[in-house]
Amino acid sequence: MEQNGTKENGRSEETPAPGPPQPVHVQEIRFTKIFIDNKWVQSSRGRTFATFNPATGCKLCEVEEADEEDVDKAVAAAKAAGRRGSAWQRMDACSRGKLLHRLADLVERDRLLLATVETLDTGKPFLQSLFIDLDGSIKTLRYYAGWSDKIHGKSLRVGECSQPQQTQEVLVFTDWRGGSDGSPPPCSPEPTGVSCVPAGQPLDKTPLPFPLD
Repeated sequence: MEQNGTKENGRSEETPAPGPPQPVHVQEIRFTKIFIDNKWVQSSRGRTFATFNPATGCKLCEVEEADEEDVDKAVAAAKAAGRRGSAWQRMDACSRGKLLHRLADLVERDRLLLATVETLDTGKPFLQSLFIDLDGSIKTLRYYAGWSDKIHGKSLRVGECSQPQQTQEVLVFTDWRGGSDGSPPPCSPEPTGVSCVPAGQPLDKTPLPFPLD
């Protein structure tokens, strides 16, 4: 006789634990152009390169190949966005933090899709892509979103006559993926949400899923 949620043998009735998350089906990789000045553009020379699934050798898609002219355009756009009087510079710090939180929301919304594409493109295990790469990316974005309107630090004297040195230095990751040898991803020595213009460069061998919808 069952009573108070127990079976006749005295064992509690347990709900089976859910299985681990699974990759999703990727029908089409849509964003393969170069992202410059908030627009998707084609390579100035019209060249593309193929990216392959390392597990099967099958081609995933063709990606626009940037050359020197495209890099110059991207640098010019970033410099323009960082100049005094630009829309980014006129935006208050709290709003910059909201934008970083919004980006984190979008990554979290599509984390299964992004982890699947990351696995297809790099060959790493899906759960590693999901729980390490994507979760780490989301947490990093939310961390620096919180720093956007907190421009302060502590000063400590070094020696008897030296000038006070700021001890609060912020680093922001521009890509959640490290190198194939386990090296950390590239970073910038300034907080994106405070003053810098976000910019990034996908890897030439594994350019996906750098574009986010």
